[in-house]
Amino acid sequence: MPGVHAKLNPSAAARWIACPPSVALTQGMKEEPSLEAEEGAQAHAIAEQKLRKYISKGRKKIACEDKNMDGYTDDYRDYVVEQFNTAKKADPTAKLFVEEHLDYSEWAKDGSGTGDAVIIADGTCHIIDFKYGAGVPVDAYENPQCRLYALGAINEYGMIYDFDKVKTHIFQPRKNSISTEELTVDELIAWGETVVRPAAELADKGEGEFNPGEKQCRWCLAKDTCKARAKKNLQIFIDGDNDLATMSLEEIAKLLPHIKEIEAWCKDIKTYALDQMLKGEQIKGYKLVEASAKRKIIDEEGLKQELREHGYEDEDTMKLKSLSDLEKLVGKKEFAILSAGHVERPKGSPAIAPLNDKRKLYEDITAAEAFKDVEVSS
Repeated sequence: MPGVHAKLNPSAAARWIACPPSVALTQGMKEEPSLEAEEGAQAHAIAEQKLRKYISKGRKKIACEDKNMDGYTDDYRDYVVEQFNTAKKADPTAKLFVEEHLDYSEWAKDGSGTGDAVIIADGTCHIIDFKYGAGVPVDAYENPQCRLYALGAINEYGMIYDFDKVKTHIFQPRKNSISTEELTVDELIAWGETVVRPAAELADKGEGEFNPGEKQCRWCLAKDTCKARAKKNLQIFIDGDNDLATMSLEEIAKLLPHIKEIEAWCKDIKTYALDQMLKGEQIKGYKLVEASAKRKIIDEEGLKQELREHGYEDEDTMKLKSLSDLEKLVGKKEFAILSAGHVERPKGSPAIAPLNDKRKLYEDITAAEAFKDVEVSS
């Protein structure tokens, strides 16, 4: 299993290489635990055990209660084994290392990480990274995390084994994705010298220019409150000529490529504000309210029987259209009476709303419960 992350850790390389001062900005910020992170850690642990079992030729089955995870980690193991067997055909001395510590501190102070699988054979070092996430697709092409692992492999194994190429692989089974990038050792070292080293030196000192962007901001702990990000997104609307009446098509064309990032920024701010209010903080002019929640049928057979007994034929109710359609069929008041005990409206999720909002206050809920189904009103 991977150990404690370094300050300039490989998983955050896309951020600190592109935006060096973000390292100092996020110092001391605690990352909130998430189901996805726990799931990913569990999947990596299972995958590691399965690979080690293959190497040791063990017979004991690796337990995994999650059938999907069991299948995906099997797929990852099989991919690594396939790559290893292919390498052995070309080079019988091929080596396979699992969860290896890779030190790239020559280019970034105290920089190190853990390579999920490393194969060395026939003049090539393979770095295989297992991504269990199902949300954002990850590509090996120009991937700074994989390239840092590659630099670590050059540092760890370059003097022991003879290889002049490094091939990085990202195996992301839940996205049905396998991607690779192949570079020479010289190309990687040049990247380390010209890109990694200067960025790492600035990041370590807390210096450099802030550089907000989709990739570097996505996982940054300061993304919600970073003024540089706010300034960049707001400036997009300000830039242009002095005609403040309407935007020209040319100005809209310049704005369109930034819409996705602006939307993400707005969502991050709303989520952060909601989180702070759930923790007891006050935001002037706003309050927590209970958002409306959709009604749902909890006793379908009972509702059908109730309608049947009041003269509604099966052909009217068997499909139980939408609740709105049933209300129109029966009448709102009568339906409220007939559906009692058969239909319920769950407690709504928390929402931020202006003080004059008429919805009832959202009370008696923990932050963890609240974020199961979050809505943030404008």
